[in-house]
Amino acid sequence: MDGSIIDTDGHDRHAFDTPVNKVEDFVHEAEPAEFSPFAALARLMRGRWLILFALTAVFGLGFGFLGMSAGLAVYESQAIIRISAREPGILYASRDDSKLKLFQSFVKGETTYLASHAVMARAVELIEQNPSENSDGLTAAALSESIAIKRSEALIIVKTISVSPEFAAQKVNAVVDAYIELYEEGNVTRSNYREKELATREAALLAKLDGIKDTMLNVGGEYGVASLIKTHIEKVAQIEILVARQAEVTATLIAMQSDNGTGSADMADQEIMRATLLDRALADLNFDKAKREAELSTLIGRYAASSSQVIEKKQQIEIINTAMADRRKQIKVLGQTGALTDAGAASKEESIAEIKALLTKVTDQL
Repeated sequence: MDGSIIDTDGHDRHAFDTPVNKVEDFVHEAEPAEFSPFAALARLMRGRWLILFALTAVFGLGFGFLGMSAGLAVYESQAIIRISAREPGILYASRDDSKLKLFQSFVKGETTYLASHAVMARAVELIEQNPSENSDGLTAAALSESIAIKRSEALIIVKTISVSPEFAAQKVNAVVDAYIELYEEGNVTRSNYREKELATREAALLAKLDGIKDTMLNVGGEYGVASLIKTHIEKVAQIEILVARQAEVTATLIAMQSDNGTGSADMADQEIMRATLLDRALADLNFDKAKREAELSTLIGRYAASSSQVIEKKQQIEIINTAMADRRKQIKVLGQTGALTDAGAASKEESIAEIKALLTKVTDQL
């Protein structure tokens, strides 16, 4: 192939006739570029960005103004009820968590009860006591839907919203007051029930006690076996005294019925001597009693009233009192039998009749 040069005007101009080396040029075809929507949008909005930003600002301000003018302000009210445990540190138990689980279950139960229909119905009643334009047609179901109740550890949180801040606070306060009122009423009911049960048990126990007392009285004792024993001992002592008096009166009667006057005089002298001896014994006992009472006053100053020394001394004084009472009764019997110095002034028949009457009285008592 002959080399040629193409002129700029398009004519083929012969340059040289000798052959030359051919240089092959490799031309690569360019790949088509991928389509980009952002690039297309940029080409489309070229020179229009300022207008777009201005329109966006205008429309945003307009919609914001419409939202503020068309919407209503909403207010929220909240109350917190704290459930406290009677046992301290129950919320921080580390080893035995059974009590903590029990307390958590109790708090869950209180939360459920707070959201119950009974509490909401009582809250509606409290709201109706101070009605407002927002409370018209309010029901327990509607109030329950407008109240949000949730639990957080030992706290129960009550929330509600309303277009009126006063009504929002009124709803929350009504729910809390209704819960507290029902809780107190439940406590009063339980207290009355327990009081009734205790009264019933008390009446039953008193009836059993009356039955026991009746049984004790039927067997002859008012205060138990000890009283029966004491009464038995006293009756035996009285019988012994009556036996002694009966023997004395019988002996006196036999002596007075005797025809021997000397014997009667001797018998009168013996009775006078017995009365004298009894009087001396009574004086000695009285002196001994005074001595022991003085010792008792000294012991009371030194020892307690429940000490053995004081109790023993009191028992000794009681024994002396019993002996003195016996001596006085014996002297009285001697006087009743007419064996003293003035017995001879009455006639023998009258004295015998009086002694027989005394003997009959003593025998009847015996």
